[in-house]
Amino acid sequence: MNKAELIEEIKKVCKVRNDIKIKMVVTGEDWSLDAKYVFLSESGAYVTDTLYLVNIDELDAESLNRIYQKIFLDFPHNENELVDPQVAIC
Repeated sequence: MNKAELIEEIKKVCKVRNDIKIKMVVTGEDWSLDAKYVFLSESGAYVTDTLYLVNIDELDAESLNRIYQKIFLDFPHNENELVDPQVAIC
């Protein structure tokens, strides 16, 4: 997936299950952040270390891919939960 597709997929997962613990180092252009959570707000999707907020648009594709893989693998897949079929893998 390209960067724009990864951002949209992360936002889709956050619409169903927000404030997702990720615990990973994410990077952008000439910086890194030890991110604890990814979440969706009215103004966009962000990662945070609980002190700083970084819009996921500022992350590199590798970091976005790792976040997507982490939240996708940790995403609960049970029949009682509302899941977007474009996001869920069974």
